[in-house]
Amino acid sequence: MRNTRGVILLKGLIFILAFYLISCNNNPSSIPSIAISSNTRFAIEEIVDSFTLKTGQELKIITGSSGKLTG
Repeated sequence: MRNTRGVILLKGLIFILAFYLISCNNNPSSIPSIAISSNTRFAIEEIVDSFTLKTGQELKIITGSSGKLTG
């Protein structure tokens, strides 16, 4: 069970890193935002915390229902 959690965390970190690299801009004071569905908030918060500890880069989490995020 723990190995599965580790794989999920690793995939999440890779996704966040890819998102961060894609969303880079020339404004160093901006904090990248990640839109997620409400039911994934707790898992993503753990991933974001790990990402911030490893990189020093903060990320802003925006939650909502999946229908509102894509609509």
